[in-house]
Amino acid sequence: MVSPGVTYTQDKPFVGQCVLITGGGTGIGRAAALAFASQGAANLIITGRRAEPLAQVAALDPTIVPVIADVSSEDGAAAAAEAVRERGARWMSWCTTPGSSA
Repeated sequence: MVSPGVTYTQDKPFVGQCVLITGGGTGIGRAAALAFASQGAANLIITGRRAEPLAQVAALDPTIVPVIADVSSEDGAAAAAEAVRERGARWMSWCTTPGSSA
């Protein structure tokens, strides 16, 4: 499902979608954020516990919004959900990339 007025294309399957990525500041989460951005995601919210890596990823694409939050806690999950609401969106995809990939 895409937002009203947005045309889905085969080369941009996430056009108009809101995507929430946990652990989006480094590793697989960072790669996922950049991939979703290149596939047309309109609102890309990345979460993590460290501000600097989140800010570095957000600087790479204007659709990426960093949220400092540990979503394993109730407060962190609420902060991520609020970031979605603040943008007038509802998330359509959730990508969890915990810890490390090594």
